[in-house]
Amino acid sequence: MKKIAIYMYDTAPMFEISIIAYLLNTQYEVCIVTDNLPIIKTSEGVFIKSNLYLNEINVDEFDGLIICGGEYSRYNNDRILECIDEFRNKNRLVAGICSGRDLVNLALKENYTIRDTVECVCDNVIFSSPNKYAMFGIIVGKHLEIYEDEDDYNETVEFFVSK
Repeated sequence: MKKIAIYMYDTAPMFEISIIAYLLNTQYEVCIVTDNLPIIKTSEGVFIKSNLYLNEINVDEFDGLIICGGEYSRYNNDRILECIDEFRNKNRLVAGICSGRDLVNLALKENYTIRDTVECVCDNVIFSSPNKYAMFGIIVGKHLEIYEDEDDYNETVEFFVSK
């Protein structure tokens, strides 16, 4: 089965990745990756068990890396920056939401404009503002080709982002 890594840490908001994990779980094994904590406490107060530590990750085993927002500065370490760079260099998806976008910019030594939207800023890098978390999940899913066809994609948009 294909695999996706979701990088989380204490205070990372669960809501930002709930839809993306739900959608990707249809075709991917979703692995929660943490710095070195077996269990983290999200900003909502929910405890999440880690599947893998950052220092154990083998980029070749994953199709992408999704980076949550939150107060990452307390947990920022060089290994997450190296992982982002490795994923990008191997042409794997790198997606950052909220302050996760800042980590991606820092790791890639880029200055991508951070807007209040979801957008693919280059071939395999996707950014999202926190309030667009539903579209973030949908767009990442489209990038990873999880939808059967355009109708399936449109139905998903209608369900999660109905007007």
